[in-house]
Amino acid sequence: MDKFVIRMENVCAKQFPESHINFQAASGDITAIVGSNGEGKTTLTRILAGIVPRVGGKILIDGRQLDIHSITSAQRNGIYMLQESLQLFSGKSIMDNLLLGIEELIFHKRLFYPAKEKKEAVCRSILKELGLDLELNQPVDRLSQGEKCLLQIGRVLLCRPKILIMDEFSASLTNHETRRIMNLLTELKKKNICVILISHEYPAVIRHCDCVSVMEQGEITESYSRKELGDEAFVKRVLSFKKDFSYPKLPHKPGKLLFAADHISSGNLHDISFSLQEGEILGIAGIVGSGRTTLIQAISKEREITSGHMYYAPVLERSGAISFLPGDCGSQTLFTGKDLSFNITASNVRKAARFHMVSGQKLDLYARDFMDRLNIRKVSCHVPVEQLSRGELQKMLIARSLHQEARLYIFDEPSSYLDLMSRSELYNIYNALLSRNASIILISSDFSELIGMCDRILLLKAGEQVGLYPADTITSDFLYSIL
Repeated sequence: MDKFVIRMENVCAKQFPESHINFQAASGDITAIVGSNGEGKTTLTRILAGIVPRVGGKILIDGRQLDIHSITSAQRNGIYMLQESLQLFSGKSIMDNLLLGIEELIFHKRLFYPAKEKKEAVCRSILKELGLDLELNQPVDRLSQGEKCLLQIGRVLLCRPKILIMDEFSASLTNHETRRIMNLLTELKKKNICVILISHEYPAVIRHCDCVSVMEQGEITESYSRKELGDEAFVKRVLSFKKDFSYPKLPHKPGKLLFAADHISSGNLHDISFSLQEGEILGIAGIVGSGRTTLIQAISKEREITSGHMYYAPVLERSGAISFLPGDCGSQTLFTGKDLSFNITASNVRKAARFHMVSGQKLDLYARDFMDRLNIRKVSCHVPVEQLSRGELQKMLIARSLHQEARLYIFDEPSSYLDLMSRSELYNIYNALLSRNASIILISSDFSELIGMCDRILLLKAGEQVGLYPADTITSDFLYSIL
């Protein structure tokens, strides 16, 4: 019997018409797919999940050739995909989010709904398996990102999957939450579930994955197996693909005062004070619930403060002077149905206007310039935004923010979904912004990123200010110990 539960043989996709995907994964294994942004990782998994049609080749599940042409046909064959944006029902309870739409599959009932007690028992059982101690009637909106991700995994587990695909699930999670979910995925191996993982988190890949496939230009170019190579050789192979990285921070001298918060409070945030100068990067560190989101909403004037005072320099009073890139870059931040050029330049259309007439050619030139700078490798700036990979979408949203030509940039987890090369390009853009006296407030769960690129770091914990430190005087271990 074929040990591989799934095989892709010479599969083609519209995005990579000249490439042929040959991929395989076994039951009870965690298989990671790694590679740079735009190489086809997400396309591969979307073909398996029935989201993107294949235009050639064949897919075999348990040795049987299948025609996977929709999400429904994929799920009918036990293939479920969790994408990077958490797809939960806002405003509904935990139990509703676990059961809505799948009760018939779970309880095998067509005419009558199961008793409430039976539904509660099933939900409590899956929450126990997930290691979650939560009330079933609790609104899902109150959960942390890690708990939401676990809940979505639980919903899939209720459907008894053969193959679970996870696309960059850890991008918006803390290190602790990532470890918790990876430990759960390791437990799923005992159920003989095949887990396919797209990730740029090499430590997680090294610790938990059984196989690694490298993707370049729409094809699998290399595959490594821990069983075949042994632990030591497997780790060396994975690390050889991960390029050495250092933060390209350039020396600079901060200028005049741009913004100041004086003992401000808002929502769960209490008595916060700090300042920001021109040409400075201020980092904000804190775990989920620390008040990071509340603070940046207050700074960007999306939330009122209940006490204290905020000072804005005159240059911040003009329209578009503050650019905010939110951490949850889901579909609400995209202009769906529009192309890449429109989505990049929508933040500053006036830049291409003359005598109240907007030049489409100029907008395309600006879009192509950002595509080159951020290495968005598409043949045209008129590619529909729906065809972009998650990493390319993140770059597009960064480009839109930069096109705004603001004086203060607030970036919430901007390097999420980016590979190391793309991160380096982003950090060089930070340096260019500072040279023009722009300032950056950087929120990140990657403490090494904060230390490597920021001038000072503000520490928040449970809505309180723990400290404000020069970045070159602290370490990641110090931040972990406090937060």
